[in-house]
Amino acid sequence: TLLLEFGTLARLTGKDIFYDRAKRALVALFDRRSRIGLVGEEIDVETGAWVSRTSHLGGGMDSYYEYLLKCERLFGDQDCGRMWRESRRALDRYLADEEATGLWYGEADMRTGRRTATTYGALHAFLPSVLALGGDLRRARRRAPVQLHRARRSDHRQRARALRHRRGGDRRGVAARRRGQ
Repeated sequence: TLLLEFGTLARLTGKDIFYDRAKRALVALFDRRSRIGLVGEEIDVETGAWVSRTSHLGGGMDSYYEYLLKCERLFGDQDCGRMWRESRRALDRYLADEEATGLWYGEADMRTGRRTATTYGALHAFLPSVLALGGDLRRARRRAPVQLHRARRSDHRQRARALRHRRGGDRRGVAARRRGQ
């Protein structure tokens, strides 16, 4: 998903081929979405077959969704805007969950929509700003507190693990020491 970069290069050089080739790749991904509208995590670029059917908003997929909307805004490309809106409907239907702390997006199988995981990573942080850019301030506001909550929980867990490890209390480390490793 290099459409913004190659689109900008096309504008600067006056050579539309940069934009056209990047958009063709983006459309090829969109055209390979499942019948329920989700795309997978990894595709074989030679065959077009999905290598990983996991659909989510984290690393490796975040810019795909982000660039659909930003392409419309930056280049006036209505086709990208349409793909964003169609993708958004599938994300909201199959990945979104309302929690007491706010709006959460998990992981699901791209073909069935069945939830496979509820993980959070730093690259999930793009979503509130993209939702706001797309005019959905309500969902953007519901998403932001979840990110803060998840980030704090993750930070506390990492600190607790580091502290246990320094004290020799990491269970894996203790078991390894007992085995003499």
